[in-house]
Formats: sequence, C-alpha cells, structure tokens
Amino acid sequence: MSGREQNDSAPAWTLPDFEKASTLSLPMGRIFPNWQGNGFFHLSNEAGEERVVSHYTLSGSTREILMHGADYAWGPSSTDVFIGCAAADGSLWLVVQNGSGQQTLYRYVYDPGKTVKNTLTIFSLEESALVRQTIAAWNTLHPDVRVEYTVCLTSTEGTAATREDVVRQLNTRLLAGDGPDLLILDGLSADSMIRQGLLTDLTSLADWSAVRDNVLASYATEDGLYAIPAGMRAYITGGRPSTVDERMQTLEGIASAMEETSGELPCMTFSPALYEHLFDLFYPASSGSIWRDGVFQPDAFTDFTRQLNRIAHAAGAQTIQTYNSAAEDTQSASGEALYSTFGFGNLNSFWNGECLWFAESWESADQAIGFGTLERDADGRASYSAGEVTLFPLPGVDASGTGVFEPLCAAALPAGGSNQELAVEFIQLMLSDKMQSAAGLDVLPVTQSGLAAALDRVRETDPFTISNDEDALISRLTAVLPDEVLQQAAREAASQLYDGTLTESEACDAVKNAAALRLAEQQ
Repeated sequence: MSGREQNDSAPAWTLPDFEKASTLSLPMGRIFPNWQGNGFFHLSNEAGEERVVSHYTLSGSTREILMHGADYAWGPSSTDVFIGCAAADGSLWLVVQNGSGQQTLYRYVYDPGKTVKNTLTIFSLEESALVRQTIAAWNTLHPDVRVEYTVCLTSTEGTAATREDVVRQLNTRLLAGDGPDLLILDGLSADSMIRQGLLTDLTSLADWSAVRDNVLASYATEDGLYAIPAGMRAYITGGRPSTVDERMQTLEGIASAMEETSGELPCMTFSPALYEHLFDLFYPASSGSIWRDGVFQPDAFTDFTRQLNRIAHAAGAQTIQTYNSAAEDTQSASGEALYSTFGFGNLNSFWNGECLWFAESWESADQAIGFGTLERDADGRASYSAGEVTLFPLPGVDASGTGVFEPLCAAALPAGGSNQELAVEFIQLMLSDKMQSAAGLDVLPVTQSGLAAALDRVRETDPFTISNDEDALISRLTAVLPDEVLQQAAREAASQLYDGTLTESEACDAVKNAAALRLAEQQ
C-alpha cells in the first residue's frame, strides 16, 4: 500500500506477507472495521516494536501484513492514528495526528504491480518529522525508489540503545565504507567525521543558495561544505511593541527586569519553573563564551550563572533535586519526568496573557501562533485576535547582541556512497518550499521563502504581525552546536551552585572535572 494525502496519490512498494494465526491474539493497537469483507484491520502499537497495519479474517486463521510503519507517516511513536476505515474500492483511510497535534487524512491503495528498483537509506539518531514528511512526498515523486529510514534512539523506556553504542557502531560502518546513503548529523560529532575524511564535500553537488548564508556556514570549513542543515532552532525573546525595551538585549537586563517587575503582570513567568529548563533555554547563547576555543572559561561560566540564577530566583524556579525532595510525600510527577516532558520556553504563558515578555527556542513555524492574542471573557470562553510582537535574539554573556541558532536536520553524505545523486535530490526536496512550510515540523525553515510561506500559513488561522524584520534577525544569528556532554557537565554544576551545595569556585572545578575527558577527545 502507499499513502495519499488529500488528493495526491502514489503506488505502493510494500507487498503483503501472510502469517498463519492459529489463535486470534492481537498485539496492542487499534481495530478498524472492514465493511466490505470478512475481517478487520489492525494497527499494532506495541512499545518498542515496529508499527504495522494488518488484516485479520474473522475466523482468526489468517493475518495479512499490509503496511510496515517505517515506510509511512504514522510509523513514528510520536504520531497517533485516531480513525480508520476501508472503502468499497479497497482503499484504507487513516486520520493521523503528528506530535504537534496536526491531523491529516491519508488514503492508501494497494498496488500489486509495484516493484522496487532502488533503495535510499537514511540514518539519524532521533526521529525527525521533516525527514518523515519528506519521505511521504518522495514516495509520490519516486514510486520505484524505496526510502529505508533508520532511527537508532527511541524514547520508549527500555528499548533505546545507548548513544555511545550507536555512535561507535556507526563510526565502524563509516570507516568500513558501509554507511547509509544519507546521514542526519544531529547529535553526532561532525568535526571528527570531517577530520577522518568520512563525509563528502557537497559544495559542487547542487545549488545550495536558497539556504541562508549563516545556516550554510554551520558545517563549512576551508576545505569544503560537509552538511546542509534543513532546519534550525532560533533562540529569541520578545514582547508587545509597547512593552519591550533595551533590557531585553542583555542577560543582566532581563534579570533586572524580572526582579523589578511591578504592576499587574510579571515581566516573565515560567511553568513549570524548573532550573534545568531555564539553563537549557539560556545556555546556548553563552556556550561559545563558556567553551571558547575548546577550553573551559571559568569567568564566563561564573558570569552566566550569576545572571541565570537571578532570573531563576525571580521566576521561583526549583532544581530537579529540590523539586523531588519537596514532592516525596505527594502524588506529584518526578522532577525528571517534568524535565523530559515539558519544553523550557514561556511563549505559551505570553500567549495566555500571563506575562509581558517571552524567551523561547523557536524551532517550528507553528509556534508563531503564540505571537497572536488569546483573550477570555468573564465565562472563561477563549477568543483569538491578531497580535503584534517585536523580536530580539536571546542574549548571552558576551553581550554581542547577535544571538545564536542551532542547525538541525543537518544532512550529510558519507564518503564513497553509491546513491549520492538520489541523496542530494532528497536533501533538495527537504529544502523545497512545500516541505519547509509544511505544518507539524520540528524545525524552523532555513530558507527565506520557506519561512515566509510557513508564517503565512499560520497567519491564515492565527493572525499576527512581527513589527521588526524577522528575516534580518535570523540571518544575523550565529550557529552554535552545544555539545551534550559539556552542557550536562555545566548544567549539573550550575544546579548545585543554585541550590547552595557548591560555591562558585567548586562549581567551576566540578565542570572542569566532568568535562576533562570530553575535551581531550575533541583535541
């Protein structure tokens, strides 16, 4: 079967397998009626297992596996299927909701004559909505080329391989010349791969001029261009034009504003107010100063934590450790659960009218809904109206004012790959306006036209205005690739400093000790 979104269609490559079922024992999942035949459809949803759509006869003697989730939009665990039914023409209809709440109606038709001429292999550490949606579009354009997408780390507890094991196995494959056709670098050490000659120079393989220059420079060296980020995460702050001022442009200014807030609304409010959330929000803009030239800078770390701790105290934030201690005798979720479940910006609080300013990691055009205005009447009924915001880059300790972004969904080609032409075509499809402006993505568009189209799509239902030039702001941001090991070392020491269990000197020593091995590996 193959997927068809709305009025688009494509033949299928997944041919049915048959499996005898002596007893009708169904895995966890959803059942959909087959009104035209003797049986029913079932979409399995067992934790840690691949999702499949099967057809069972009512007698329970035969199970026909129709579709493997790895090939379709409903395959990722972050999606859900609410409704399914079969039509008289034999097609199967599914309503699929992605992780952002966007629902899409898909129609699948079985094509018995479908043959596969080639396979394009894609590898990433974690799930990517942009890759998944691009695969769906690719299937329509290239019905004879199957995309095999491997996601090595899952969020299902107890089923995920460790990051270290996955990276080690990947490096072994790359060194042996047995890598995938397309590699998504997010979470991987690109510098190490480039030094070892494991990645292909993409400079002359296509025209990449549609991508913003600062984004394109993320993985560029003097020797070449080794990855194309198809998405980004911009760290921003903002508010209504009548409420913003120059204090938003420095960490010290934000801290002072939060401490000095008087009147009906606070300057900023965060919920849940976990210290670790605030650290992850403000850290990227200062990470370059804290780890300048691959060396830990105690003065920058101390300056950063002093201002961050002022912000956290004003927000009433607790560390995970403190939260857990206070919740020991209650039914509250653990601090770790709150940390992993919720984001760390406060755009929703701003949208709800709970504060004057927001600080956010802008990683999806859909978040621009929060730029509008949500109003409630005396009975609590909500209404939406156009809102206007002024945006600034979220500041760091260096006070440069340029701000930072993280390149995401960075696509690279392993050296010596046999399907490089197809892989380049897939990257270009990810960069097309259709994909960059699609709903439900987990990245911000990296092309100017893609961002404009995406924001226009949001404005159709949730109108808003940006008073200054968002394109100019985003184009001035500097790429930053925070190392997860170094960030964790800094986060843990900072939280202990905030709780008072470490002094500033002891916190700096703790960061140095925890990061020593990682820094040595990067030399």
